[in-house]
Amino acid sequence: MNWLNKHLSLKADLLVTLLNGVIVIGGVFALNGLIARIHGLDILGEFLLIKRTLSAGIGILLVGMNIALPNYLSRNFEKSYGDNAFILFLIVTIPMTILVIAGILWFNIKGFYSSDFWIYVLFSLGLSAQFITYALYRGYMNMIGANIFQLVGTAIIPIVVFTSVVTLNDGLFWIGCSVTTIMVFAYLFRNKGIHIAAINFHQCKKIIIYGLERIPSFVAQFILLA
Repeated sequence: MNWLNKHLSLKADLLVTLLNGVIVIGGVFALNGLIARIHGLDILGEFLLIKRTLSAGIGILLVGMNIALPNYLSRNFEKSYGDNAFILFLIVTIPMTILVIAGILWFNIKGFYSSDFWIYVLFSLGLSAQFITYALYRGYMNMIGANIFQLVGTAIIPIVVFTSVVTLNDGLFWIGCSVTTIMVFAYLFRNKGIHIAAINFHQCKKIIIYGLERIPSFVAQFILLA
């Protein structure tokens, strides 16, 4: 699987990213059509509402790590940034996800139901795991791997899941489980595991500060899209 970590020329990177973008767009259209045909337009509307609302808040939940991680990794490929970002994902993103979902339910936002709390949490964690995995591969300039996992998380897994489930909740649950598992495995594979000895306050602080400086734009995006 070394081809996932392969470095390409700038021209090849752009070509791969462009091609993947076209495929992802096609996959999303196919997914939406599939859901509408099999489950109906109402379910499609609910799915898009949930996905877009949660996706709009990913930058906040990741504390900007989806921007900070590629920035620091691309400078000297220092692996310890990947280690520290993963720890921040565990101790910051997961608790924040739980709090944000609780807040959405507390404000009684239409389309979200308190009985499905943990399903929303799992689905949101899948989105966050996909974003941070993409950020890791992009930071290492491994655009083949980055784009493949983007395609897998955005289109392939949801298409497979929605051809197999009966309800929207089942779909969100299995997408969340599958995407989270695959993205965490992909992250650890590229980062060659997590070395606890590499965890340090200084790098965690740098990642968080760099990300926090971009939080206002993420908040504005969340308000506009959600």
